[in-house]
Amino acid sequence: MRRPSRDYDQLWAAVNLSTLGWNPPHADLSFVTNIANGYDTKFLISFDLGDLAPDDTCEFVFVIAMGDNIHRNPQDFANLFSAQNPGPFSNTLDLNNLKQSIQRARLQYRLATTGLFGDANSDLKVNISDAVYLIQYIFLSGSSPLHPNVADVNADCMINLSDVVYLVNFVFAGGPYPLEGCAVK
Repeated sequence: MRRPSRDYDQLWAAVNLSTLGWNPPHADLSFVTNIANGYDTKFLISFDLGDLAPDDTCEFVFVIAMGDNIHRNPQDFANLFSAQNPGPFSNTLDLNNLKQSIQRARLQYRLATTGLFGDANSDLKVNISDAVYLIQYIFLSGSSPLHPNVADVNADCMINLSDVVYLVNFVFAGGPYPLEGCAVK
């Protein structure tokens, strides 16, 4: 599977952007004009699977990000939209709420897959309890961190006392933020 990532924006479905590497619009312009006008869906579809050999597997995440208050003026579509030149209408949209939803989705994905750097005990906070957790793990055979790279806060590829000191410095003395470590189980 060797397809480059493509984002298909519905508003631009009738505009020929093939000189930029996009597929040309469908030959039936009434069809793509209807899509651009919103008769199909209101979704941006994005995909990028990269290379996947036979019998390989890959994890993927399906995200639905929504936003509200996108249209500043309800009359903008009727007054400004043209399927062959959607730019003037597109420029009136406020996508800030949608962008915030996407940022929250990215954070949730990162928390689910790699954890919050410094959050050794996986309680979604970075505080002194993470340093205590590491002390118990290092010296008292306590539970190992769910994401070792999250507990390796100084990124030296080991979980040891220097990570505890780093966390204490961060929590109490305004030291540097925990880093993405390289320790593995």
